[in-house]
Amino acid sequence: MEKAPLNGISAFIAVAILSIFVIALAQSISAGFAGFWGGLPFFLIIIFVLGLAFYNFLEETTGMTKGVKFSLQTIGILYAGMILAFGCWQGSKFVKKFEFANFRLPFSDTQHMLSHGWLQGIWIALTIFFIILTSYMVMKRYREYTNS
Repeated sequence: MEKAPLNGISAFIAVAILSIFVIALAQSISAGFAGFWGGLPFFLIIIFVLGLAFYNFLEETTGMTKGVKFSLQTIGILYAGMILAFGCWQGSKFVKKFEFANFRLPFSDTQHMLSHGWLQGIWIALTIFFIILTSYMVMKRYREYTNS
């Protein structure tokens, strides 16, 4: 089925406006109070979101083949898994900066105490979980691709 040319033009304009807005927003966050390292997580999110927008644009305008679709989806799964694992790994390093191990859950008056080792262990366990989950999702996607 042939796609209407108006769909391609409007999709291109929408992706361009979205890209300009979010890249400018990420640049202003990094140039401002947060600095480069403070704005890096937002930049990583922006790259993922723009990848989704570009993927949707390609799918809307060209109608992708099975192999290209599989490759782009696999890259997306790997990227998302790596970002989640990297964020958790950085969280485990950030625990060392705390001078105290007391924390309060939102809307709670109770103080909870965890040692630094437990907090680091939780973040490292989350890192391992996201690596395993990403591997599982890629293997599942590969099996679906080869069976169909």
